[in-house]
Amino acid sequence: MQKRYSVDEKIADMVTQRVGLLADATRSPWQLQDSDIDLLKWAGALHEIGVAISQKNYSQHSAYLVLNTDLPGFAQQDQEIMATLIAGLKGRLRASLLDSVAKRKRESVARMIVLLRLAVILKHVEALEEIPDLSVCVDQQSLTLSYPESWGTDHPLTIWEIEQGADAMGQLGVSVQLKAN
Repeated sequence: MQKRYSVDEKIADMVTQRVGLLADATRSPWQLQDSDIDLLKWAGALHEIGVAISQKNYSQHSAYLVLNTDLPGFAQQDQEIMATLIAGLKGRLRASLLDSVAKRKRESVARMIVLLRLAVILKHVEALEEIPDLSVCVDQQSLTLSYPESWGTDHPLTIWEIEQGADAMGQLGVSVQLKAN
């Protein structure tokens, strides 16, 4: 599907790697299952396919394509979850975003949206090794990214973008905070 829609594989790989690292850090406290993390990585790999239709609102186009394309190996429920993850990537979140998700999965999917949003923002950092002391601390309702103050000074747009998205992520029940060391 990436080839079909001319996705930049380097960016898709970066997002997939970053979402994997964030998921590993939150797996236990947020009780994410291996299947959740797999869907999260697939959503990261496919999040930009909608750019082939339009740069504007690409996440909505991507979500539509993931939901309505025959994807061998994926159950319809899996496609619905991936589409929901991708639809939640940009801007304000619609109140109905999680309506198609089974009630027992809504909390996990909301948390997964937060992880995917952060991974997409962090794709602009060429290598996570550029953040030598990045750490992720989580509890049931919050996620704190700690980073060296000097890194924050060198990457003000990344910090700004995370801060701007924190309100939307808060609507999902997760308070996202940044902490400079």
